[in-house]
Amino acid sequence: MNKESQLYDDGLLPEINERHGQYIGWNSEIYQEYLKLRQDVALKYRKPFGDFVVAFNVLNDDDSVHSVLTDTFLHDCMLTIDRIVAERSEFGMSEVRMLFAEGLSDREICQDLSIQKITRGMVGDPRAPAMLADAYTEGTLDRKAFLKILRVHALNFTASAHNFEKQVPRIEKEFLLDLKKLIDDPDHPLTSDILSEATIHQRVSAVKVIMGDPLAMATHGVAVGIYNPDNEMIFVAYERPINMSKGKDVHFEKTYRHEMIHALSGRSIVIDNQYHMPHERLGVEENETGFNKWLNEAITEQLTQDLKGKRHNYIQGSYQHERELYKQLLQRIPEELFLKAYFENTETDSDESSPHGQALSEAINKEFGDRFMENLNISVWEKGPEDTLRVFDTL
Repeated sequence: MNKESQLYDDGLLPEINERHGQYIGWNSEIYQEYLKLRQDVALKYRKPFGDFVVAFNVLNDDDSVHSVLTDTFLHDCMLTIDRIVAERSEFGMSEVRMLFAEGLSDREICQDLSIQKITRGMVGDPRAPAMLADAYTEGTLDRKAFLKILRVHALNFTASAHNFEKQVPRIEKEFLLDLKKLIDDPDHPLTSDILSEATIHQRVSAVKVIMGDPLAMATHGVAVGIYNPDNEMIFVAYERPINMSKGKDVHFEKTYRHEMIHALSGRSIVIDNQYHMPHERLGVEENETGFNKWLNEAITEQLTQDLKGKRHNYIQGSYQHERELYKQLLQRIPEELFLKAYFENTETDSDESSPHGQALSEAINKEFGDRFMENLNISVWEKGPEDTLRVFDTL
């Protein structure tokens, strides 16, 4: 009997079949069984998003590190790079160039004759990583030299992942303290009625925070972090030592906070079958269509900034243009309505999955017009948030 069958051999399967198409609460026994299966599979096969293999480290029970210095890791890296090269996305190719820049920080690699030849003896030149990336794309980069570069990357990644995972308990503790301060702040609209202490504890306890390889993240269009609600995993990108040596901000803690707020956000979960219970809604975003995705990120990032005491600051942090659009909405709609919709959970089957979301929609329609949010979303999709800001008053 396989693991999936064992999980549903306790009488849950008939109930799942009976409730096909209905909403199910995150805390329900059925969903928690499903969630455990998804998380176990993701950790076992290193596929936190199902569609690609990603290298990440997990501390063992005895505090030792599960090493990624394996042939499998190197093979996965090569497949990932080949995928990026085939797609030719600028974002992905930028990460490939960073891989070679990381490799050129190693003296032995710099002295490699094949590397010297490709870079014309200028291994310290800012253009050298691009030269190596071009050589790899053209198939002229020596395989042994390339494997040396990957091993440098693997060693750096392992050390960074080990350090990060030891920091997670501290980062979590500080996040929870700052979140409590925010909820207790009488001047902030986020209250314990909107986001309860029990919900915070349950969600944070369920989430597995891992460090991922930016190369694999690039194939998913992710820069520094992402939260996957289907298995309660937060994926934080490894920061290459070359970036830290240049004095760039290490994003770990800020990324953790942003993604953990996503994990705390409300959701509507639908029963499809025992192997698939998709999120119809996460926060204020409709997952299937992407409707309000920009608004979901704006609310998430603004709360992240609020945790740092930067209330009403829309020019620092990520998603600045999205947050400027959010600011425009807040001039006429109370922030409390947005937060109630953002943190609303659908616990049981009902005709109305999101009454707070409906209340927010009605308030926006009353103030801006019935098709305003539809036009706003279309504009963000087609023009981007920055250009949409310029035409906000005409929508």
